[in-house]
Amino acid sequence: MQYDLSIIIPCYNAQKHIADTIQRIDSFLISKDLNYEIIPVNDGSKDDTEKLIDQATKDKQRDNNGINHVWGDIRKVSYSPNKGKGEAVRQGILHANGEYIIFVDADLPVDVSCIKQMYDMLKTNKADFVLADRRSEGGSENASFLRHLVSMFGFMTTKVILGIPFKDTQAGFKGFNRKCAKALAGAQKVKRFAFDMEYLYIARLYNFKIVSLPVVYKNDVFSTTVHIVRDSIRTLTDVVRIRLRKREYLAHRSH
Repeated sequence: MQYDLSIIIPCYNAQKHIADTIQRIDSFLISKDLNYEIIPVNDGSKDDTEKLIDQATKDKQRDNNGINHVWGDIRKVSYSPNKGKGEAVRQGILHANGEYIIFVDADLPVDVSCIKQMYDMLKTNKADFVLADRRSEGGSENASFLRHLVSMFGFMTTKVILGIPFKDTQAGFKGFNRKCAKALAGAQKVKRFAFDMEYLYIARLYNFKIVSLPVVYKNDVFSTTVHIVRDSIRTLTDVVRIRLRKREYLAHRSH
């Protein structure tokens, strides 16, 4: 089935947030009269994340029964063991049937109305790739020192090594038209945190139009799945590898 919009939610040990996030997104999209699918991707969670996704799916199927117009679907993707957020997003994109594809973190760190803003930017061809921006005018973040430190590291790394000029590369809220999303996922190599940087690098190589959407981040919770020293070293290593794969990415595009 073809949808107007696919919402991907990468999940790892997200039992605290996932049920509420699915419900809020679902309710919002119903109000906008869109044909949509929500794709929670369970990335090898060890808690009750998958059970909560299954329950949300059953509730949605029950609500859809007996009505003429189906207000969206919930379609779970699940695998084990954990492979990383980048792989979760890639799997979501590979399974997505939407004309436009957006991914958002499981804790829904932006106001749900931002989904419609991002969708409208994509639908009106203002961009092939829209990235949330907490750093530009109109955007902000109630962030801890550690989160600021990680964000600054990401910005400096991508600017110096990859030549990417965007101030905010790692906000967990990005959108694409179908052509762009499938091209990025098809060329993707990074499975963990640096996948955002890889997407931006590939998109620039492929001449996709990238536009920022200023957003206000609501959360001040530094993910317990992030280990600052270890993951910063991994990210730096991945960014260097991304730069060294330039020819490989260009060759993939020609196929």
